[in-house]
Amino acid sequence: MKLVTSWFGLLKLALIIGVAVSAVYTFLDILYVNEASATGIDPLEDASNWNPVLALAFMLFGLVAAGAGIFLVIASIGFVFRAAQWLKGQDDSAVRFKPGWAIAGYIIPVTSVIIPFMFQWDLNKGGYHSEESKKQTKTLLIVTLVCAALSSILFRSGLTDLVLVLSGSTEEISFEDFISNEWKSIYGSLFDMAGMTALFFASRNIFDGLRIRSESVGLRQSL
Repeated sequence: MKLVTSWFGLLKLALIIGVAVSAVYTFLDILYVNEASATGIDPLEDASNWNPVLALAFMLFGLVAAGAGIFLVIASIGFVFRAAQWLKGQDDSAVRFKPGWAIAGYIIPVTSVIIPFMFQWDLNKGGYHSEESKKQTKTLLIVTLVCAALSSILFRSGLTDLVLVLSGSTEEISFEDFISNEWKSIYGSLFDMAGMTALFFASRNIFDGLRIRSESVGLRQSL
């Protein structure tokens, strides 16, 4: 259970950083899109008169957001894997998949939303927190799932034109499409922040349930 506790601490930190960084980057992205709409050119181009400090901050926070995302994925994998491993050791039927799927589930594109959700659902069910807390956690997990799905749809939609360009397509992206794709990215970030916030509280409830179960097991063994 010590490893579960350690990974939960990292997960909390990753979620807090993720929300904070996403909030700043989204704000800068809105300024970026507004500048592009007002001037008719990409604010990052040399011909633009956009504030160089904002341009630099926009690019830097883009990199920071990517790093925060990687940190969150690693922390999520570690927590779910160790929690599933511990709970399965207590009751083999409590978790439907082998703990190793917690790692693969986050990496495989289609399953990166569904499998983690199913693991978290089982972890919530196997905890010893109150039924009211479990119901609340189920709602939070559903919110997390929906937000992740919507964010993924918006993100992939926004990348469609970019993929065409990188693949050598002769089709050009119109300025209107460029602005539309940027707004899709902003909306996706908003869903990301909502999902991370819901996951923060859901994970806290899940951890509390596992901690109470661990204390209960320890008490029974000491009697």
